[in-house]
Amino acid sequence: MRSEFEVAGQRLSELVAHTRNFDIFDSFAARISLHYAHLAHARGQTDRAIVCYEAAIRTSSIGSFVHTSSSAGLLGLQMGIAARDKYIASGSQAPSTPPPDTLVPKPSQQLLAACTYALAPLAHILTSPTLPIVRAKQELKLALDLSSKAQDNYLRALGVAMSAAKYMHTAESHAGVMLGTVKALAAGMGAVENKKGAGESPSKEARDGDKFKDKKSSPGNAVLGLWVGLRLYELYKRAGDAQHAKKQDLKNRRLIKAVGEIETIATGKVSA
Repeated sequence: MRSEFEVAGQRLSELVAHTRNFDIFDSFAARISLHYAHLAHARGQTDRAIVCYEAAIRTSSIGSFVHTSSSAGLLGLQMGIAARDKYIASGSQAPSTPPPDTLVPKPSQQLLAACTYALAPLAHILTSPTLPIVRAKQELKLALDLSSKAQDNYLRALGVAMSAAKYMHTAESHAGVMLGTVKALAAGMGAVENKKGAGESPSKEARDGDKFKDKKSSPGNAVLGLWVGLRLYELYKRAGDAQHAKKQDLKNRRLIKAVGEIETIATGKVSA
């Protein structure tokens, strides 16, 4: 999630070597498989992520954190693949902000019941894609409340992003505010330095693109940042704000390059 993929890969390799040296790999195989699944998922290696999620599910106990997290991760990936394939098939030029779709994979009641404690927000997030917009917003609000109380910015970013996608259809101004929040969260994932003052509003800065100075720093979560950037560009275009649209387009081009570099590295790793 923090875009520190090379370091994450090295640490996992060291972990595998360590557990094998001490003959305890089998005890940690499920959790290690889950970590590899998360890494592959974040890098866009969907086939590898599916294999790793399934391995984690097979080697973990039903109802355990690893089993539930793996099952939720696999379902989320399948939902994303279904939405992506539908968007590609549609031939649309606009960013995908789909309305409810009854054809996407649905979570089982067993999985939803197992999403407790730290995983509780996932039950609401996984339920939302197939619901009508009003009910989906309610589910996502519950997820946001839970993730905010837990101070889990990763699930919070996901919940706000999914909410923003709903508001793109119903309330563009509110969607812009939410996209600004996601932009700030994405920028902080992997950022090496934060020079903002304590009194500054991250979401307002994210909305007002001209207040951000270009820095040669980590793009944070480039994939999420690009997702947000494309939708901000769409909102600016809808509003006829050519100046902000142009600035956002330049930022999007840099993010596209960053995402391309991630995909190139990931492809190279798979080939190797």
